[in-house]
Amino acid sequence: NIILEKQKTQGYNFWTEADEKGNFCIKNVRPGDYNLYGFVPGIVGSLRHPQLITVKPGNEINLGQVMFKPPRNGPTVWELGIPNRSAKEFFIPDPDPKALNKFWLDKPDQKFRQWGLWDRYPVYWPKEDVVFEVGRSNYSKDWCFAHFYRSDGKVWNPTTWQIIFDLPEVCTTGSYTIHIALAAAELTNTLVYVNNVNARREHYDTGTWGDDNAIARHGDHGFYRFFSGSLPSNLFVKGKNTIYLKQARSQTYMFAGVMYDYIRLEAPPPSSPAQPKEL
Repeated sequence: NIILEKQKTQGYNFWTEADEKGNFCIKNVRPGDYNLYGFVPGIVGSLRHPQLITVKPGNEINLGQVMFKPPRNGPTVWELGIPNRSAKEFFIPDPDPKALNKFWLDKPDQKFRQWGLWDRYPVYWPKEDVVFEVGRSNYSKDWCFAHFYRSDGKVWNPTTWQIIFDLPEVCTTGSYTIHIALAAAELTNTLVYVNNVNARREHYDTGTWGDDNAIARHGDHGFYRFFSGSLPSNLFVKGKNTIYLKQARSQTYMFAGVMYDYIRLEAPPPSSPAQPKEL
């Protein structure tokens, strides 16, 4: 998928799909300055062309070869979800029977459109938040489609989700990398901790993002965002490890939260093999 997005305006996005060989052509583009983006369904990350594309009346632009290199720092330790820019492959709570919209009942792939799903999160996770065990849990049943907050009747408090996994050995040749692709975000930022959620400060912070309001409008995605964080190897231990994903602060807004698209942990890159000495 290729996107031309006009600078300094709302709208004027031109889309196309590349063919099997990667060739593409976008016709009838309005004059102006554009950024060029591209992504591949099923592949995490996206391309942004390094140069501004200036379209003038009557001209044709040949960009030559445009390369997209998916993010990769090392071998995969585990991955969660499908990199499809949507959260609908995850668990979606059943709606409150009093708020049920029967129109969506025969459309199971549209279940996220039911009203008030943010209030259903504590019904399914009444005391503890989401805990996902790699190799045992099923993300379509055990990972909620949106990382909601939890109301105490006055404010909406942060929740902390866990991803538990085993490491047969800890690789100390470099840092681990966590990739977090968000399908949507609203007035929140995600703090990442490794094995100690009470550490003095987070081990990675995505920063504060979000104004797409996908939770309020009953969507499965909003504006795509992608983050990569470096995690020192000394944070990990041989055997059981836990990564914590915590929302940063309390809210007075019930629709705050994120929808994860895809999460992947990578081990440090393999060390380069020794080069033969010249004789």
